[in-house]
Amino acid sequence: MKNSFYFDHDYNARNDQKILELRAEFGWTGYAIYFSLLECLCESKGFIKREALAGLSLGLNMDKAELIIMIDFCLKISLFYENKDGIYSNRILQHIEYRQKLSDAGRSGGRGNKGRIKPGFKDAKATLEAGEDSKGENSKGENSKEEDSKEEDIKKDIFNFKNSLLSLGIEKQIVSDWLKVRAKKKAINSETAFKAIKKEIELSGFIANECIKISVEKSWAGFKSEWIINEIKAKTNGIDKSKFKGAFS
Repeated sequence: MKNSFYFDHDYNARNDQKILELRAEFGWTGYAIYFSLLECLCESKGFIKREALAGLSLGLNMDKAELIIMIDFCLKISLFYENKDGIYSNRILQHIEYRQKLSDAGRSGGRGNKGRIKPGFKDAKATLEAGEDSKGENSKGENSKEEDSKEEDIKKDIFNFKNSLLSLGIEKQIVSDWLKVRAKKKAINSETAFKAIKKEIELSGFIANECIKISVEKSWAGFKSEWIINEIKAKTNGIDKSKFKGAFS
């Protein structure tokens, strides 16, 4: 068991809004399978390929089709995400990356990697520092700065679809509304999808905020440059043309 690791299970997880949606759809069986999938993610370095779901369904003693339906539902409500590497959980990736950094620090003569990995980085930092009181205040101060730096590095590595949209200058409410449209249509909020959307926005010649605003109004789960060009050409009255980059010149 020395190679076993832990991830925390929040004691009130059963009442989380997304978990309640999962339970409403699949009952307590869905709840149990979800946490079993988290364990599988930890065992497979954070990602599960779709081609591995047949074998996984055998291990979970459930029908493959039922497992796929449940995973797709978890993707829809953002309990899981999916990109070119496979299906993943942001929280599990954070655990794995943080655990690796602790292991690296231990091998280089720093701290050991004993103890449970906490769900929040500050909790993990507090646990580590509590075991180092004997090293003195200066040592703790240096370790605190090091942990803060590691937290920032890990956070930068985790892709966030919503924040990526906001970085394009899109209003927060428009982003929130569009995510609801995408969730309803089961669109995957992956990094690959974001890059494709960003490219289409650039090709259109329109500013990102107006592109996604029209996507919300038209209930488009995706975005293509020709869609908005056709819309604007069909109806230009009431549109502030100054918001667009020369599209009407």
